[in-house]
Formats: sequence, structure tokens, C-alpha cells
Amino acid sequence: MKLKQERFEYGCMSDYEWYFMLKSPKGKLIFHSDPYTTEEECRRVINAVKQYAINAEVVQVDKLEQY
Repeated sequence: MKLKQERFEYGCMSDYEWYFMLKSPKGKLIFHSDPYTTEEECRRVINAVKQYAINAEVVQVDKLEQY
């Protein structure tokens, strides 16, 4: 029997600003950046998530306002 692993979704993209979101497997928004969040800060959060969520997948987001 295989245990179902939790899957976290997160996105980070660069246009003029960095938009970042982190959703739990149940779709709850855990964290999102503001326009002043740096690319380095985004990557630090993503790397932390990858350590705990083996099945984490990257989701491209255009604007946080969609969520």
C-alpha cells in the first residue's frame, strides 16, 4: 500500500515584480510575497519547501490577484 504524499504548490515569477505564493495540498494559501519580496527570498522559501515536500511542483502565476 502506497501512502499518498502531501503535495504543496508554489509559484515564483519575474516580470516587473516578483509574485510568490505557497499553497498547501488542501489549497489553503500559506504564504505570498509582496512586491518588495526579492528573488533571493522567494528562492529561499522554495528551497525550504522542497526539503519537506518531496512532491512539490512549480506553478507559474501571472498575478497573485488571481488567487
